[in-house]
Amino acid sequence: SILSFQSRCFSFFLANLAVNQPTFSRFASCSIVSANYAFAEDHAKVAIGHAKEAASASKPSDAVHHAGAALDHALAGSISEKGVTKAHLSAGAEELEKAIDQGNLGQLDLAVAHSNAALEHLNAAAEEKAKNKK
Repeated sequence: SILSFQSRCFSFFLANLAVNQPTFSRFASCSIVSANYAFAEDHAKVAIGHAKEAASASKPSDAVHHAGAALDHALAGSISEKGVTKAHLSAGAEELEKAIDQGNLGQLDLAVAHSNAALEHLNAAAEEKAKNKK
């Protein structure tokens, strides 16, 4: 249910308070994402779409925008996943954070490279999730 999902988002927020990222904004985004995708939306697939946009961005600000959206979905998806799928979503999230950092520094090439690396992990997570459904 949506309440248990938001509860997991809050647990994620508490577990990551010590991280140097703006954790509260990620928690708030996670809550918004949960409200928009309450009906079993596949976060990995949505993250892949945004990561593709980030990887093909022509401006650093576009890369940052799409990498941020992909990160929100990767984090939301990793809350409920386990095993290899969770590991790939987490690794993808780390690459997306690097893409955002590089995009904010105006380094489009590095932001795109990290977005592509994230895309590999997100695709692997989606494949693993599909394999586990069978």
